[in-house]
Amino acid sequence: MHKKNVQKKTKSQPAFGVGERFRQFSKKFSKIFVGCFVGSLVLFSCFKIRDPDWLPINKVSIIGAYDHVDKHALQQVITSRVNCNFWFVDVNGIKQEVEKLPWVFQATVKKHWPDTVIVDIQQRQAMSRWNGEALISMNEEIFYPSREISHQLPALYGPEGFHKEVVAGFREMQIILHPLGLRIKAVRVDKRHAWQLDLDNDIQLLLGREQHQQRLQRFTQVYGRVLDFQEADIASVDLRYGHGMAVRWKKRV
Repeated sequence: MHKKNVQKKTKSQPAFGVGERFRQFSKKFSKIFVGCFVGSLVLFSCFKIRDPDWLPINKVSIIGAYDHVDKHALQQVITSRVNCNFWFVDVNGIKQEVEKLPWVFQATVKKHWPDTVIVDIQQRQAMSRWNGEALISMNEEIFYPSREISHQLPALYGPEGFHKEVVAGFREMQIILHPLGLRIKAVRVDKRHAWQLDLDNDIQLLLGREQHQQRLQRFTQVYGRVLDFQEADIASVDLRYGHGMAVRWKKRV
């Protein structure tokens, strides 16, 4: 038998010419170029974005009610935190510092493209003085103003940590006195928690340590029938008795 000669076919290897090699080199070079360009752009941005002279804050707008707020202190707080560019302004830091100012109840801070910071201030509303050196807000918070305290506000005095109880008592007793047209100028609570009221007609009411509202109600029942026409001569009314009161008259000159 004759063996057949089997010839194996082999695939021909492509021939790399100069043109194909140039195209491959161009692709590699393009990738390297793009990578270098992007890297340079990122590096440039990292340095540039920290430059305070690039997109600086040129305007600070303060809105809201802040007539009692110390304008100089407010300006210092804000100015010290906007000496950077737009991207690095710390709005939360500004908010926290502004809210530390005595008359500021709440502040909202936001940025407005491309160069503005807006500070919206909500001011505390004072309802009374407290122990001669502080104020109590409508939210019953104690704060210490940098300016002189208005003497038109009612004055409350009491032990440390007792201001909320004094405020509640003041509000309740003012409601009782309102129908008589009387206003409370001052509430004084001593260390023994004995209460005294100073009225706007210069009469002092001694209420003692208990049953304050009941004793005040007793005063209102008598005042309208007996005492109101003599109020100019009354120094104080002692209501600490179980069933009655003692009137102390002013000394006649």
